[in-house]
Amino acid sequence: SLNTTTLSLGTLSLTSVSSASLTLSASTTALTGYTVYVSEDGNLRGSGGTIDDVSDGAVSAGSEEYGIRTSGGDGVLSSDTAIGGTVAVVSTSTVAVGHQTGVVFSASIGTGSVGGSYSHSVTFSITANP
Repeated sequence: SLNTTTLSLGTLSLTSVSSASLTLSASTTALTGYTVYVSEDGNLRGSGGTIDDVSDGAVSAGSEEYGIRTSGGDGVLSSDTAIGGTVAVVSTSTVAVGHQTGVVFSASIGTGSVGGSYSHSVTFSITANP
């Protein structure tokens, strides 16, 4: 389960990184544990075009970038990561009850970026490990 279904990064700025987070809770009785994946319906986009996916492991102020990372729990993304295809975000190899992991979404704009509203949809899915 997720503690929210909508996040707002607020107004993107050249001088700072905008971030928002959610808490993902997961349980399984599978002895092999579980993995949670995230996918997207396309790049972060809006009237000004798209925000580029992060490529260097860190969303940085002054650069046009967007990515996610995890904090705590069984998160597997210690640095900002692009959501390209289907990406594993949480994984455990044992039975789990109510494990919680933070998922942080971050974005920034560069000098060539256009202001406006940007959005996209992400989908989380969970599977028992084989």
